[in-house]
Amino acid sequence: ELFPLIVLNTVKHRIKYGNNATSSYTYAGFGVFHCGLLGDIETGYEYGKLALKLIETRDSRKAESRTLFVTSYFINHWKEPVRETLPPLIEGYKTGLETGDLEFAALSAFIYSSNSYIAGIELVKVETEIDKYSDAINKLNQNTIHVYQKINHQVVLNLLGKSDDPCCLVGSSYDQNQMLEVHQEANDANGLFFMYLHGIVLNYLFDKPEEAYKHIGDAET
Repeated sequence: ELFPLIVLNTVKHRIKYGNNATSSYTYAGFGVFHCGLLGDIETGYEYGKLALKLIETRDSRKAESRTLFVTSYFINHWKEPVRETLPPLIEGYKTGLETGDLEFAALSAFIYSSNSYIAGIELVKVETEIDKYSDAINKLNQNTIHVYQKINHQVVLNLLGKSDDPCCLVGSSYDQNQMLEVHQEANDANGLFFMYLHGIVLNYLFDKPEEAYKHIGDAET
C-alpha cells in the first residue's frame, strides 16, 4: 500500500528539485506504477524507456543494476518478448557486482534464470545456467533469493526427469515438504507463491488438473 505513495512522492521531488544519481530507479518505479496498478501499459513502458535512457549518463551507474532489473521484470515484458529481457538481466547482474548492489545483482540472476525457463530456452541449457547462478547467489549471501533460485532449479530438474515425482517439487535442489513450514514461519509470501505457481504448471503439464486447480487456490491465498 505504501508503494504508490513512495513512488509518487519521489517523482514529485524529481520534478521539483531535478534528477540525481538514482532518478532512473525512480522512473522505473513510476513505470511499474502505471503498468501494474493503473493498467496503463503504454505510459508505463515509456517511463521504463526513460529510466533506461537515464542510466546511460555517467552519474547514474549506482542505480543501473536495480533499474535494469525493474524494467526487465516488471515493465518490458508487457511490450516485448520475454527472451529480450535476458541480456539486460545479465547486464544488471554484472553491474550489480561491479557497483556493490548485491541484492539486485542476485535478483537479476534469479529472474534471468526464471525468464529463461519461461521463454522456452532448451532445458539442459537452462539447468546449467540455473545451477551456475545458484552458486553465485549463494556466494553473495542473498539467502532468500537463493531459496527462490533453488525452486527454479527443482522445476527444471523435474521436467528433465530428475525427480521421483515430476509433479512435486522434491529432489536434489528443493523439497517442498520441508520448505512449506519454513516459508510459512517466515511469512514468506513470495516463496509460497513461487512454490504453488510451479505446482500449478507441473500438475497441468503432467495431466493432473485437479491438483493444479488446488494449487491455484493455494496461490491466490
